[in-house]
Amino acid sequence: MQVPTVHILSCYFTGKFIGELMYNRDPMIDYTEFRRWIDTLYQHPEWRAELRRLVLTDEILELPTLVREIAGIVRELAEAQRRTEERLEVLARRVDELAEAQRRTEERLEALARRV
Repeated sequence: MQVPTVHILSCYFTGKFIGELMYNRDPMIDYTEFRRWIDTLYQHPEWRAELRRLVLTDEILELPTLVREIAGIVRELAEAQRRTEERLEVLARRVDELAEAQRRTEERLEALARRV
């Protein structure tokens, strides 16, 4: 059975960390060692994904999915807002037309009242 390199790397650094704590040394790795580890991760994207799963919380890992869902909801809301604005414009024109018709009706009623 082949052990994923990310697991090996995390065990190595965890072991190094514990070993240095046992001997009262700062649990640090040098820059060259760290750079080698980072370079290895860049060469193997599948290991980066596994490391993310090991290091990040489930909530953080779910963020991309949540953002996509929210973006979809925002698009739907924007479309609904556009349709609402179109209907509101139509209603505003109808109210203006009704107001004009009411004004004409009142003028005719006044003219009729003067004749009677």
